[in-house]
Amino acid sequence: MNVILDDLKTTDAEIILGARVKEINYEEGTVKAEKDGVESIYQGDYVVSTVSIGVMRNKPEIFNPELPDDKKLAISRVDMATFTKIFCSFKQ
Repeated sequence: MNVILDDLKTTDAEIILGARVKEINYEEGTVKAEKDGVESIYQGDYVVSTVSIGVMRNKPEIFNPELPDDKKLAISRVDMATFTKIFCSFKQ
């Protein structure tokens, strides 16, 4: 994570840590997040979210539109572990 943060610091990217993500709308390029009880909408070309496999499985509505079947299938096949990273890339 620090490697990503260090790289982003060399750009004009806005880095928001500790926010509770409510929705990732990857068609409109927006993220609805709540931090300290205040809901905000962020726009950008990318989002790095560290939600757990459990959240991805049990709260699929966080992604708007719904994830494609191949992504959902891949998520369902990942075993719960102490440390697992999943990177999802979407064509624009």
